[in-house]
Amino acid sequence: ERPERPERQQERATTTRRRRARGVAAAMASASGQEQPAPPAPSMVLPVPADGRLKNRVVDVDLGGRSVLELSDADFAAEVAHKIWKHGIICVKRQDLEPAQMKQLAQRVGEPLLLPAAFSFENRDPDNLEIVRIGNIKTDGKIVSGVRAAEYWHHDGNFWGQPGCQIVNLLHAKVIPPVGGNTGFMDSSLALHELFDGEFKARLERSTTLVSCRWISDFKNAKPEDMLPDVTLPCTPTHPKTGMECLYVPFTPEGLFDQETKEHWMANDDLWNKIVEAGYTYEHKYEAGDILLWDNLQVMHRSLGGYGDHPRLLYRAQAALLALAQQAVDTDIRNFATVEQWSSRLSRTAPVGTGKGPGTSGCCSHAGSAWHATRDLTRGA
Repeated sequence: ERPERPERQQERATTTRRRRARGVAAAMASASGQEQPAPPAPSMVLPVPADGRLKNRVVDVDLGGRSVLELSDADFAAEVAHKIWKHGIICVKRQDLEPAQMKQLAQRVGEPLLLPAAFSFENRDPDNLEIVRIGNIKTDGKIVSGVRAAEYWHHDGNFWGQPGCQIVNLLHAKVIPPVGGNTGFMDSSLALHELFDGEFKARLERSTTLVSCRWISDFKNAKPEDMLPDVTLPCTPTHPKTGMECLYVPFTPEGLFDQETKEHWMANDDLWNKIVEAGYTYEHKYEAGDILLWDNLQVMHRSLGGYGDHPRLLYRAQAALLALAQQAVDTDIRNFATVEQWSSRLSRTAPVGTGKGPGTSGCCSHAGSAWHATRDLTRGA
């Protein structure tokens, strides 16, 4: 019998030590009365497109160690606000903000939204109610078991109707689980201009979708007085900042309604599947200090799950862009956001597995605006 190779012996010894360490840790936790994390369900895996390339516009913003709150108005417009409209999703790296500072950041983007508690996973920061604690860690530090919130494609704020659904999300990573916990994005607006054409696109442009709080599973515990009226939304609204058509298709069990033929002609998830399978997606794998900002008119998102009862915490703020509806279209951004320039960007998209988007930056002469009053959008406010 051949002797075992030294490297194999070392590998086997390491595996044995790890198993013993896990057993000791489990025994100590059991003895102290601590519950062990439930085995996580697998994360959703975004499919690999047939051409092997992801198509999105996401970009990282590294401020060289500066806090995003230290930026002047002009720098904030160039480095943050402008890039949100241009790329749909940006990630500001290496930040460390507390809830009150997250509220300040939201104020520089738009008007911070104050949602009813039932629309906020019953987990808001007690001193800054506009900041929602996303994940499974309550304010007292306890872990809520079995959290599976937002594990479906959606646009946040769709229930406000137009123009209230024009919002930017801000999500700041504070506690990152060892497995899972990533956020998936679907660049539906890029797909509208590159993936669809002819009669199919024309039908999208004349379709609407009905949105109801009753169909949003995360709102199942909301009080009747918190529920908002149903709203009907166009599937291809014009963006107030870029002037481009967006593809806005929140969930409805009725599907898309063709206003010309007067029929529901496509299920929303069938349309989502076309976009996802073609690779118009991005999976964000969090690093400490990340702040994701994205334009809910241009992209959809979802939790990809997979973290079980491992601790996970992100601070979320939402900023309403109602004031943008009264502003003139930014022609610099509009000129960038032509179909031809979006198409040329595809040569810079990332191969599947890199976890990175095109990485392009560039700036326009967008002066930006800041609002400093919190808009209370709770029921009856």
